Amino acid sequence: MADVEALTANRYTAHSMVHRLIGNGLVQKIRNNLYSCVSVETGQVIASRYHIASGINKTAYVSHHTTFEFHGVANQVYHEVFVSSKSRFASFDFEGITYRFIPLQIRRWSDRAEQH
Repeated sequence: MADVEALTANRYTAHSMVHRLIGNGLVQKIRNNLYSCVSVETGQVIASRYHIASGINKTAYVSHHTTFEFHGVANQVYHEVFVSSKSRFASFDFEGITYRFIPLQIRRWSDRAEQH
């Protein structure tokens, strides 16, 4: 939604436009403030699971086994996408995929050394 607001320079125009596109079947709501265009040919959202995961908020990124899937290293595709972020979000389901929040657990090397 923020991208559309930036294009229109008006919050109300952006919301009106997105809701009109949803009504016409050209955009689908994934969750609050997260939408994707819909392919006219297939009727499916254009955004991949990785696009969706990294669009959840400004600091979101795929993590854990999902990164192996993204790089083609994993030999199994899961129905769960692990997403880390500086800000917490509620896990949600979209089109049979669960997007699960995983808190950041990375600390600086100096912080670890002080604890030992």
